[in-house]
Amino acid sequence: MSQQNNRTVQDNGIAARGCLTLEQIGLRLPPATSEPLPADVKPRGVFNAVLDESHTSLNLQGSCERAWFLGSGLAPGIDPHEQRLLRSLSSYMGGLGTVVHEGIRRVLDAHREKLNPEGRVLKSPTAYDFSRILESVLERFSFMEGDSWGESFPNGNPDRDHPRFREHVKLKHELVGGSSPAQVSIPEHSPDARHFSRYRETLRQALENWHSLFFLDSEDVFKSDPRGLVPAGGLRHVDPALILEVEEKNVAYFKDDPFQLLSMGGFSIPYYEIEAPIENPPVPELTKSGLQARFTFRVKAVLDFVYLTFTADGRPRLVAMDWKTNMLDEHSGRPAIVAQEEHLVQLKHYALYLMQRYRDVFQRFEPEIRRAFSRSGREAPALPRELTADMVFLGDAYLSGEGLSAQHRFRPVCAADLDLDAFVQTLRQRLISKVAKFSKIEPPTSEISRWAPNGIEEGRCSGCNQAPLCSSAPADIKSEWPESVSGMLSLLKHPRPKP
Repeated sequence: MSQQNNRTVQDNGIAARGCLTLEQIGLRLPPATSEPLPADVKPRGVFNAVLDESHTSLNLQGSCERAWFLGSGLAPGIDPHEQRLLRSLSSYMGGLGTVVHEGIRRVLDAHREKLNPEGRVLKSPTAYDFSRILESVLERFSFMEGDSWGESFPNGNPDRDHPRFREHVKLKHELVGGSSPAQVSIPEHSPDARHFSRYRETLRQALENWHSLFFLDSEDVFKSDPRGLVPAGGLRHVDPALILEVEEKNVAYFKDDPFQLLSMGGFSIPYYEIEAPIENPPVPELTKSGLQARFTFRVKAVLDFVYLTFTADGRPRLVAMDWKTNMLDEHSGRPAIVAQEEHLVQLKHYALYLMQRYRDVFQRFEPEIRRAFSRSGREAPALPRELTADMVFLGDAYLSGEGLSAQHRFRPVCAADLDLDAFVQTLRQRLISKVAKFSKIEPPTSEISRWAPNGIEEGRCSGCNQAPLCSSAPADIKSEWPESVSGMLSLLKHPRPKP
């Protein structure tokens, strides 16, 4: 092979991108000159609609930025109670995903081991009864969406765990199915017994698939994986001390962790930071002086499962899994094209989060690593100084359906192959464009006229929860809704008798 061809392989292959660092990606934006920028604008501990983002929020902005603005609660002159009720509308699949994640988390939490910074065990692995967990989450699913049709919300506040939440679920289910709100008929008893039974069976199947295929590796799929991402025998053989995250319960809470967590209503939510220069920042003090600023954004990234493992020859692997209840195509073994694209974007967000938060994972978790190797009777390898992209692997685990083994349900990708630098550049431009629509950021102030209803052209208004609040929504769509969401819920609580 010629020298030129060699250079091409090195530039384009994993070898060139394998040691990708945060600076190379651009998550630590260097100043344009040696002098610092005139101002740094950083989010405080509380949530800020301008500076805080998530994959879901960015998706909504892309599909219809007006819907995002109305759903954010920042639009003036809108009844906040009505806005909250609209935002709470969900689907049966949403409730199903919630309880599937709960069941998995209970198994993984039982399997975990937590150490304090001095190496003392704070929590040891405990036994679990999978059949009892399964029946428990099925009971919760029934409680959320199947029972107590006659009860009402206490104080009118929506609550996912209250049986009356199924009224919202029912209406949204009809909307997703293509029916208009004007055509929704709500009898006194559950109108969805057939649908509900099907989703309940899907829930049971998804949990059993996860437990058998991923946790117990009943088909020995992971036994011959050359990358060594999942230990032979399944996730039950991941050393319990090396489980870093189980959904929102991060083991780092118990350690000296310099990574700050976004506090929202008592919940700690993991996020990564991305910086961007803003020429005309919506900060009055800077606008008057004509100064630019460097904005720091926080992007929420809640992963379902993160753990550290090592191959047989000692190479580290930081592995992240996200549980999905999407149904896979029985022929291709993959989700729908649209879902594939969205899930890949989500994995890129997760990759950035992992590389930023666990940059020093080998130093911060050295006691756990030494403990794990001592338990296995292996000699601990020399640990790298810093986590790089070639050590990070991410994948969605699809749990619904029958007849597919774990190798079809879990196709992880290496972070080094995700073209993260281009992704960050695009993301940075989107954030800059969003900021330009605000006149102030503390508190966030904007006008609805600045947010284009781009869902109209795509025909998304018919299924949009915020259509009743959108002045630009087509008249035929608006006429299908009651005059107010409160009026709609009143009809749900006191259904009209059939003629």
